[in-house]
Amino acid sequence: TEAAAKELREKVRSTLYSKGLYEAAMNIDNAAIGTIHSIAYQFVSRYWYLLGISANVSIMDTEGSKFCISQSLASLPTEDDLLLFDTMCRSFNLTIPQTSQLDFGFWKRDLKNLIDQTVELCVDEKQLDEAKEDSKRLINEVMGFNNHFDIGDDKIFELKQLAENILAEEALPQTNRGKIEPKMPAVRAYMGRATDAKPLASILSLASEIATLTNKTIKANYAAGMAFATELVVQVPHSVQVKDLIESYLNAIFRLAIQWKKEYEEFKRKRCLLDFGDLLQKFDELLNNEEVVADIKSRYKVAFVDEFQDCSPLQVKSFERLSELMEQSVWVGDIKQAIYGFRGTNTELIESVIGEVEQENDGNDL
Repeated sequence: TEAAAKELREKVRSTLYSKGLYEAAMNIDNAAIGTIHSIAYQFVSRYWYLLGISANVSIMDTEGSKFCISQSLASLPTEDDLLLFDTMCRSFNLTIPQTSQLDFGFWKRDLKNLIDQTVELCVDEKQLDEAKEDSKRLINEVMGFNNHFDIGDDKIFELKQLAENILAEEALPQTNRGKIEPKMPAVRAYMGRATDAKPLASILSLASEIATLTNKTIKANYAAGMAFATELVVQVPHSVQVKDLIESYLNAIFRLAIQWKKEYEEFKRKRCLLDFGDLLQKFDELLNNEEVVADIKSRYKVAFVDEFQDCSPLQVKSFERLSELMEQSVWVGDIKQAIYGFRGTNTELIESVIGEVEQENDGNDL
């Protein structure tokens, strides 16, 4: 933080004085000490004309970005999107934690998380589209979808009849009855067309309860039905319906994120605003400009990076470039203390950078 940076400056000054290095202590104000964003802002303010931006550009902090996100989420989805989210919620029985109440606003958290990462990591539209396709591929690999298994109404009807027949059996233990009956309303509602959303979660859990019945009389009388229920347990998670719902959801969420990104960029452009992600991008651009590089080399000899473990990929990129321009660079951090994952921090990235430096040291100390 800026407070920590100010405290560090004073500690360095005090240490220099105590060692009799008075001239160095007096010159400490010439050192660029601050957060990565404040350092970036100093350079952007100094070299705005090289970036093609206004000299009067303002900075929108994290709270400003969050406010902009929260104000725009509700207006993004179309009626078709909302219908899809409603179907997703009912089909997968997405409930508010520790309650049985359906969580119809679940999509807002997913969209907000995606947008947060988009802002923090300066992800563009092309990268968002690539991330969507990567997400689909990953889910397909994990779920192993079966394009040939269709949960048709005939299967749902058969499961419903099977469950009702079993519930009518006096031999059914009360424990099993208490587990099967709560699954029935959603299935009955769908078959009675009170809702168009196939109750996939209820179908799966109902089939699971039937498939695992242990009462000898029930097993003897409903061997074929239990085999059918077992097949449903195996196939429902990999079915066409589950695949279509998840892929439709991903398409919608990423499309809304891209739409939001366009509106957000236009919002900033009209008001001459840069967010923290923009600052880092502009800073990186300046670090590759000959005029700026010459200025940095003439002013600074050493780069110190503290709390390195909390760096985002964009910050690491800036630090690596700065290190190339310095006579010496020192990065200090402890991966075990990484706390800013929500800001794009990636400890695997940090470990990778450390590994590269250990293998190929260019003369700088790291």
